[in-house]
Amino acid sequence: MGLRKHNFEVRRSSRSLPILLHKYTYLSLIAYRRAATHRVAYLLSLLGNIVRVIAFAALWQVALSGRPGIGDYSQQTFLTYVLIAFMLDGLISFRTESLIAQSVRTGDVFTDLIRPLNHQILHFSNAIGTALIEGIWLILITGLLGYVWLDILIPQDWTTVLFFLISVILAIVIKYDIAYLTGVAAFWLTDIRGLIVTRATLVGILGGAYFPLELLPHSVRSLLDILPFAGTIAIPARIFTGQISGEVLWTSLIHQLFWAVVLWLFARMVWNRAVRRVSVNGG
Repeated sequence: MGLRKHNFEVRRSSRSLPILLHKYTYLSLIAYRRAATHRVAYLLSLLGNIVRVIAFAALWQVALSGRPGIGDYSQQTFLTYVLIAFMLDGLISFRTESLIAQSVRTGDVFTDLIRPLNHQILHFSNAIGTALIEGIWLILITGLLGYVWLDILIPQDWTTVLFFLISVILAIVIKYDIAYLTGVAAFWLTDIRGLIVTRATLVGILGGAYFPLELLPHSVRSLLDILPFAGTIAIPARIFTGQISGEVLWTSLIHQLFWAVVLWLFARMVWNRAVRRVSVNGG
């Protein structure tokens, strides 16, 4: 009886908030150090993204040549948006889906099931650690390109910077939620590599990674204003460029917060169904 009580106390203490925060923070640091030790791999991946953003920026420079801008965007604001969107699109790479899919394929997911940790928060901690190293390189690259080549706009108001950072945090959560859902699909699909590419492409296009969503027809924009994708890239990029302010700014942040919570809860529900599927199949 005493041993059972002791084990219960150990499990309860291991799930207390301070201990859990310490555990998840430690996992984020491990993921950060792992990413830092594989700098060459990340730099090669970023090299492809650099070529892409240079091509896009050069293309838009030619398209905007001789024109003051497009719609509500001046030429400088437009190019600033393109560069910031590139940076945001690079956060939360394919690693989340790949790790979950690999754990399902190898059976390591059963180890995750017996850990006294929340599977969703576990992978979120890993994603945050990786995003830190990705963010450092992306900031350096975009900063260099913006300063040397594009002469991008820099917010002069500290409140704009603050709201931008809040929006970026919400964007990371939304993008992680979508990536987590893609990874958990490995419980039902044999190979999710095609699904991963589809996810990245859809989030990039519908999120505004390649061009401002204002260039799309009004009917399409109205639909995208409801869906979560704009919250991954377009909203924080528009806050940075000053295209969103006042009441619209608060509405946009609420939009991001709503989808961050809804998708998190939906992803949790899908994970629970995946676990039940494993249990039913005798895994």
